Amino acid sequence: MKINSLYTKIKLIFVVLTLLLTALFASYFFISMGKQMMQMQKRYMGASKVLHRYYQHNNTLDIDTFLEHSHLKIIDNKALQQKVLTEGKSIRRKHMPPPHLRFKIFKLNEHYYLYIKRHGFEIFLEDTQTPTPPFHLIGWYILSLFLVILFYFWITKSLNPLKELQQQIKKVGEGDLSLSLKRTEGDEISDVANEFDNALRKIEALINSRQLFMRTIMHELKTPIAKGRIVTEMVEDSLTQQKYETIFERLELLIEEFSQIEQMLSSSYTLKQNTYNIYDILDQAIELLILDDEAQEQIAIEVQKPFSLYTDFNLLALAIKNLLDNALKYSMEPNVKVVIDSSSITIINQAEPLNSEIESFFKPFHQQTDTTKGGLGLGLYIVKSIVERLKLTLEYNYIKGRHHFIISDKN
Repeated sequence: MKINSLYTKIKLIFVVLTLLLTALFASYFFISMGKQMMQMQKRYMGASKVLHRYYQHNNTLDIDTFLEHSHLKIIDNKALQQKVLTEGKSIRRKHMPPPHLRFKIFKLNEHYYLYIKRHGFEIFLEDTQTPTPPFHLIGWYILSLFLVILFYFWITKSLNPLKELQQQIKKVGEGDLSLSLKRTEGDEISDVANEFDNALRKIEALINSRQLFMRTIMHELKTPIAKGRIVTEMVEDSLTQQKYETIFERLELLIEEFSQIEQMLSSSYTLKQNTYNIYDILDQAIELLILDDEAQEQIAIEVQKPFSLYTDFNLLALAIKNLLDNALKYSMEPNVKVVIDSSSITIINQAEPLNSEIESFFKPFHQQTDTTKGGLGLGLYIVKSIVERLKLTLEYNYIKGRHHFIISDKN
């Protein structure tokens, strides 16, 4: 159970409200019962004094009428008197000042008995008016509790669209922009859902226009590349022809790379994951660079321990390719080193330190100042996006004049 959840807070509020309501009615119930007991004791004390005067001074009081009005009756049954004295629960006992009247109140089988004693006389009385609990309070309590429970279910039911909206937003986050979040209830949740739906439609239109723009460019680029390949076949010099073919091959690979990046950033790319050896992925990344033999020799590979990884082969190769491309482009020495161990791959090159925090280079179209040799550009943004999509870790260190970019599996 999430403590910060809105549903949890509502439950806690209603639990506290129920406890307070119960405490309120319970307090009032016991106060009412206490008042009844106090009134009963006052009635007994008054009756005791009247009876004392009657028996001591033999006045003209109509004792039967008085006892009837006092809801008392005399018990002559000795067995019952003895049972009350031995088995009854003593509720109250009191000694009054002169004439030293003493009385006790007993309770037996939900009946109350008054025992009055003074030197010269004693009397046993049964209360014909038994105190009754205030059952009307119990009825009001049940009704109040029912209303509280009714309000609880009413409020939680009104929040159910919030759960549905959460699930729909989750699907939107997974790339499904076709969902409609429109609601017609007219409450605040509907207002939020409708505004979010309006924003979603605008985002969908922007993404569609971007995809159309990118695909149109890639389509239009394929035509001159195809024509260029035809013209290349007419070149008589084999060395020049080979260079042209390499250029056009590089362009086609770039178009394919742009397509992959566009799909990945729009969340429409489906990962094709399996377990691969990182060395094979590195080999694919080097091929994507389309380097000549001399340039390939500039990449020194050191395998300390084999490293296998459950990942998307082409996507990770694209990330490593961008790291290698940056390392070769901005290295101050001809060689770039790649180190593979049991859980990571590290690309190392010698270069000047970065002029700002590494996080700024992970943003798209980062602008470099003149203090470095050109910008790291869009490459690190692509690398960071791919690594996050694959749920891997990208770390950066600058140690003894060398940049270290480390892709590892720490999950």
